[in-house]
Amino acid sequence: MKKITLLLLVSLTAVTGIKAQNFYNFTVEQQSYADLENTTSINDGQVWDYDTFGEFTMPFAFSIKGQAVNRFLFDDDYFVLLTPGADYDMSDEGLYFLSTSSIYTQDRTYSTKVSTSPISYNVSGAEGNRILKFEMKNAGLETAEDYGFDENEFYLSYQIWLYEADNAIEFHYGDNNITDVSMATDGEPLLAGFGDYNSLNVVLGQVSNPLYGEYTENTFPLNSTLSDYPSNGTVYRFAPSGTASSPDFTIAKLTVYPNPATNILTLKQDNFTEGAYTITDMTGKTIMQNKVSANNTQINVESLTSGVYFLHIENQHIKFIKK
Repeated sequence: MKKITLLLLVSLTAVTGIKAQNFYNFTVEQQSYADLENTTSINDGQVWDYDTFGEFTMPFAFSIKGQAVNRFLFDDDYFVLLTPGADYDMSDEGLYFLSTSSIYTQDRTYSTKVSTSPISYNVSGAEGNRILKFEMKNAGLETAEDYGFDENEFYLSYQIWLYEADNAIEFHYGDNNITDVSMATDGEPLLAGFGDYNSLNVVLGQVSNPLYGEYTENTFPLNSTLSDYPSNGTVYRFAPSGTASSPDFTIAKLTVYPNPATNILTLKQDNFTEGAYTITDMTGKTIMQNKVSANNTQINVESLTSGVYFLHIENQHIKFIKK
């Protein structure tokens, strides 16, 4: 059992020398949410909390972040895709975790030993255009009783769709009554995304118009969070950008100075031309947005209050301090 949230995947990993890559384009959509039909059970009617179910064989060829996967399973709070030869019990290599949120979930009626929170999957569409759909239905919160509620007080449903045609990933959010995100995550940041033990693809910031980033341990904006749990009908889509198979794709490392900054933050990067930037605070809230160019590499941060911020530009994410 690997009890790991998306945040812990970063904080427990020692990653150096990873090239910046733009594997996915991220979009937000709204679609009506419907429970899956004609599903295959993953938990086979068992109540679940810290449990692992599977492995199951992928019904079609699929790759994530440029790596082929051939099996999947469910463990604790998330779905996992495994590369050929990966051993889930013996190694951390070749494992890709999919997590629609960092909320701690469990079977809504765990104490009764009768499951009311099925975990399942189905496959729809014709060959070449199939979609593998995972579903967690009517799940409860692992933290509910710790905060004085009945174990079945809260509920949520979601699906993860994997597309055969283009290797896209979608998170579909269903009905929920999550009113206190901090309770649901036990005080940890709320995150949505996927990754392995080397890098993470994560959604942060305002839930209806979030920022998307591809991070390593060295670039991850610690303590950043989604502003809320996504509402019913929200779809987060991650579509491969076409660069995942290009091992030479890289962005020259961007640095900023002075750091801490008082009035002006200056960007430095070899062969820099221009780029749009966003500055967010520790919660992921957007504070500033604008553009910089080779002729103007300075950002005026005088109006910012003292604290820690993150500069997002060219798929790089740099923490700086405003004095």
